Amino acid sequence: MGVSPGPPGVKLRGRRRFFKRANPPASGIRLLIVQGFPMVAASARYRFAVNPLLDNVLHANTVLHMRPGDYHIRGFRTFLTLKSVVEGQANYRTRHTRYQVDDGSMVIFNHGQEYDSDFEARDRTEALTFFFQPGFIADAARSREETDAALLDDPVRRAQPPLFFERLYPKTGPFAALLDEIRIGISSPGRTASWVEEQFYRLADALLGLHEITRREVERFPACRASTREELYRRLHYARDYIHTCYAEPLTVQEIANVACLSPFHFQRMFKLAFSQTPMNCLQARRLDVARKLLLRTEQDVTSICLNVGFESLGSFSWLFRRKFGLSPRQFRAAARPAVVAAPADCRP
Repeated sequence: MGVSPGPPGVKLRGRRRFFKRANPPASGIRLLIVQGFPMVAASARYRFAVNPLLDNVLHANTVLHMRPGDYHIRGFRTFLTLKSVVEGQANYRTRHTRYQVDDGSMVIFNHGQEYDSDFEARDRTEALTFFFQPGFIADAARSREETDAALLDDPVRRAQPPLFFERLYPKTGPFAALLDEIRIGISSPGRTASWVEEQFYRLADALLGLHEITRREVERFPACRASTREELYRRLHYARDYIHTCYAEPLTVQEIANVACLSPFHFQRMFKLAFSQTPMNCLQARRLDVARKLLLRTEQDVTSICLNVGFESLGSFSWLFRRKFGLSPRQFRAAARPAVVAAPADCRP
């Protein structure tokens, strides 16, 4: 069953009527609204919502807890947003690159970014998405950067929002713990409006801390001018995120260099300087890591895993896997899952 078309430029497909459409707001920003629980109580300046109703989401800091299903969203122009996945995977595409977000990663899109997204029911994806009301993160940044005297003199002055680097970030440590705490809390019958509000302040602070870490990474990038370092950082991460997402495809250096808008020779050299590995080494490592996860989490036979992650030869796959993990794919699965008694007949040691 299809889903009714959304606002101009937003096309939806799927088997579940999870999404509602809304008329575009006066600003021209198009939003996709998810039905759910009513609006949480609002403060004077900012509002906070958990799975809000249609009329409330356009003017609130919103968290959406999406359950498994088929959802295909096209041409969605967003507020500042953080995308994370609890289980399964979600795929996003912008004009720059493609992103596959899984339970170990997250992605940030800036205000005004337009993207497509795909959630497949077979992946059983559970996702947690945050949209930030315009001005909210900018005010949080101002509170970290300006003096107490300046904040006392003018506590409500609008500040310029930080421009986040749109890339896949590892979801680890305190940030992962915070997201997990929020996921559990929003489903709790004891959830209160003040608790939801507090989580957004905590999340804003965590995002700005992540941005500061990223800025320091940019400063270490191999280029002389600051503007050149920033542009190289963005382009090379577009390429690396493309590898992370499209690993099963027969990628070439030229194709990945096109994503970064660099010549193949310049791209190859700068990628190795930035990440201490070549693009093809990065691709091979990604394929082997996905294969490792499939061996642990699925019942697929080794030959299917080999082909599904992009290797063409079972022999080379087994050799590379043994060299990285110290065991053949069959031995690795048997060691990690002792209950697996026998491997498929086409597995090689």
